[in-house]
Amino acid sequence: MAEPTAASHLAPRERPIAYLARYLLTTLIGPGRPYPIGYGFPNNRHYRYFARLGYYAAAGTISQATSLAASTPPLWHPLPIKALEEPRRRRWLAAVVRNLARHHLILDRTPETYRYRYHDHPEQRYRLWWHPRLPALAVTAPCREMPQTHLELLDLVAHRHAFAAAWQEARTLAHATGHTHLTAWVSDAIAPLLAPHATLTPLGVTIPTNALVPYPTGEALQWRWWLKGGDSDFR
Repeated sequence: MAEPTAASHLAPRERPIAYLARYLLTTLIGPGRPYPIGYGFPNNRHYRYFARLGYYAAAGTISQATSLAASTPPLWHPLPIKALEEPRRRRWLAAVVRNLARHHLILDRTPETYRYRYHDHPEQRYRLWWHPRLPALAVTAPCREMPQTHLELLDLVAHRHAFAAAWQEARTLAHATGHTHLTAWVSDAIAPLLAPHATLTPLGVTIPTNALVPYPTGEALQWRWWLKGGDSDFR
């Protein structure tokens, strides 16, 4: 932490946050480092600060997808975390992630990931759902900004060819849980799949990549990140 009035007298590159960011980006993230690649959800104001320093390059954007709830009976079933850990669902989850990873950058998703990220969360109460026909996995919670009217889809896992259908089916969850709308944060790779079925609103969030290493560049990552709200650490 730094006293704002003290930091304001320093040049941008001399400020403590700039020193810290450069240290992290050059020692932790990049080829041959502990983490080969990084991403984030900074608002554009924060992104521009580090982009001007030459630390960040743009690798995409995040939009908010919103659809009206659907009143048809849902075909989703509540999914206990232990059921996700069963061998057949574990294999299904691994196969979907492996398939998406052929063309996209997607975070690893395992039953242990879902247990840590959602089931064991100390504050937020998330719900896991299973759609046996598609099949698909969904994670929901009331939207933090509009909890009375909007159900947020934190994660949606389905094969790419079934993703739009899974979104349409998820609208029934919104109605069944007493909400009028379904909403989700999605990256550029996902947004075109939902464009015919949802209103897409830019959030002013640019996905950054490390510009202090030669590869991968922002251009190489454009349209490749497969991110949703649950991939952040604050939804």
